[in-house]
Amino acid sequence: MPTFLLSIFIIVNLAKVAFFRLSELLKIPVANHKKRWDDNLPEEVRWWEAFIRTGKDFEDRLNPNLPLQALIANLLPADQRHVKILDVGAGPLTIVGKKFLDYDIDLTAVDPLANEYDKLVLKYRVNLPVKTRQAAAEQLTEVFAENTFDLAYARNCLDHSYNAEKAIVEMIKVTKPERYVLLEHQANEAEYQSYRGLHQWNFSCWNNDFVIASPNGKINFSRKHKEICTVSCTFYAADRWVITKIKKK
Repeated sequence: MPTFLLSIFIIVNLAKVAFFRLSELLKIPVANHKKRWDDNLPEEVRWWEAFIRTGKDFEDRLNPNLPLQALIANLLPADQRHVKILDVGAGPLTIVGKKFLDYDIDLTAVDPLANEYDKLVLKYRVNLPVKTRQAAAEQLTEVFAENTFDLAYARNCLDHSYNAEKAIVEMIKVTKPERYVLLEHQANEAEYQSYRGLHQWNFSCWNNDFVIASPNGKINFSRKHKEICTVSCTFYAADRWVITKIKKK
């Protein structure tokens, strides 16, 4: 390659890097959320590897008799005992409990990095009670039929997605009518993390409406999607949790 072309190539790439870093420092959104998401996926894998390697605080995730969390259990249908639950963005080790009263719980865990997590599970010889399947939240209907699950759940993950609104709509689609989607996330986490890494979306409650925001703007999810669901949203200030319950119509 001629010297002047090589110089141009280097300058262009340095400019790209500088723009990306500046956008993070100034909280200016990078136009392509998907590209930013792709670029930062290795960071998520490294986080989970450190989590597994240290062996701390994940005994519950390996317990096949872990009680189902109350927030989830309270939303299960009372008129049936075999229920299908979907954990979206579960990582390699779903946190969702497996036992509740006399319910027969059929738990499915999915994550877009499942294939990478399989390598970690093999490397550290982790015995999983539920194996995570490969699926991005934004593409659930490419993997599952609509109206499949009795409850869909996501915890502290959709603020990492490349299209949070689409991810939630996909969760609604694969959930049965009159059943729930349950979301548990830290309020305005992207802003709190200064939009570093995978953090691209802020979730908040506004007059009981569920709002998704980024530097590009805000979406009142409750109002925009009122034809397909009803939404209740609660903010717990003490620990910054936003709990969103979405009932499919």
